[in-house]
Amino acid sequence: MTAPAPRTFRDFASEVFAGDLPAAAATLTDLLGLDPGPARAAAEQVGQGGGGGGQVAGEDLGGEIAE
Repeated sequence: MTAPAPRTFRDFASEVFAGDLPAAAATLTDLLGLDPGPARAAAEQVGQGGGGGGQVAGEDLGGEIAE
């Protein structure tokens, strides 16, 4: 039996965008060694801005976003 492939940040992003925050939190736990509570909080935080079509990233970089 083969071991499952290691989780990646791409997996985390896919889980957040799919709304699967428990899986996203588990991925952060694996990737960063976070405890489950902080991992869930981080996944929720990313999920709150994750569907903005790049708006959050643009604002974080100081760019202006056309609506």
